[in-house]
Amino acid sequence: MLLLAVDGSNLRKMVSGLEADPGYVSARLVGIDATGVVVPLQESQAESVRASSETSNLPATLRARHLVVLNDGAVGESQTSVPDGLEGILRSLVSASIGLGGVPRPLARITDVVSQCDTAHLTVASTITIDELRERVQRHVSATGLVVDESPLRSRARHRGDSDSAGRSTPARPLYFRGPALDELALVDGRSVVLQGENATPLLHVLNADVAQVWNRADGVERTRLGGPAGVVDTLLDFGLLDSRPSWRISDDVAWVGDDARTTVLSPDSISPLALVGSSHVVWSVLADRCAVNQDALVDACARLFDADAREIEAPIEALLYDLWDRGLVIRI
Repeated sequence: MLLLAVDGSNLRKMVSGLEADPGYVSARLVGIDATGVVVPLQESQAESVRASSETSNLPATLRARHLVVLNDGAVGESQTSVPDGLEGILRSLVSASIGLGGVPRPLARITDVVSQCDTAHLTVASTITIDELRERVQRHVSATGLVVDESPLRSRARHRGDSDSAGRSTPARPLYFRGPALDELALVDGRSVVLQGENATPLLHVLNADVAQVWNRADGVERTRLGGPAGVVDTLLDFGLLDSRPSWRISDDVAWVGDDARTTVLSPDSISPLALVGSSHVVWSVLADRCAVNQDALVDACARLFDADAREIEAPIEALLYDLWDRGLVIRI
């Protein structure tokens, strides 16, 4: 059973006896792999390191079978509503985890775990005991009801000619693209969840259905094709969820290996691997390091590495990106 505090509360204060049974993992930082194995992560330097005796009762391997999303009933009536289903779990796990920016498709991985676990969403008093919690979980655990829907928000690789102006000179009227997102998921009610940010500070956005439609349409199109009121577009631009330039991410199922001079890349649809050397190797390295990156930021990073003018290398880098896109090795977010 994995306890998740959706509002960031300290579980040791909320749940009496947590350290004794079933065992203390972490007050704030936890990791879960794609099979549901719970991995205690090293606490940040600002956190005091707990004595080894306090975790000695933990088995060698922990696997999440029940996810319990807790909300402290003492925080006030306005904050007692716990988001149900996947949203509540995403909010709590994203706030309780570190290094999500270095994990490919972190939201999809969390969803895979959730689909294998029973979930319960409970509002509890701050003095609930482990025995009381178990009794409540038995009454409240239900199927997640999740539908893993990757189609509305997941970018599809298309040939360069399929887009209105992908990779071509800047048109007279601006185009709109989705901003760099580490991951995105569609909820069954039409809303969308977008994970954004650098490795250390991921930010989870939950977009209502109308806003999600605008965000989803931003695939290199003009303003008139986005739909929605102007205020929605401006807000998405302010948050970096929309951009005037495309953003890129390595495709989900691509594998690669490399050293300082060469990267060898293989996708499931390829008969043979692709060897990237020289400048293409550097571009791939930046993509791998940044996970999701705006094209201008990618060009600037490469310009620093090459000690070159960004304007001089922009065109060949863009051509390389669309070539990799045609091969299904990267996606345009």
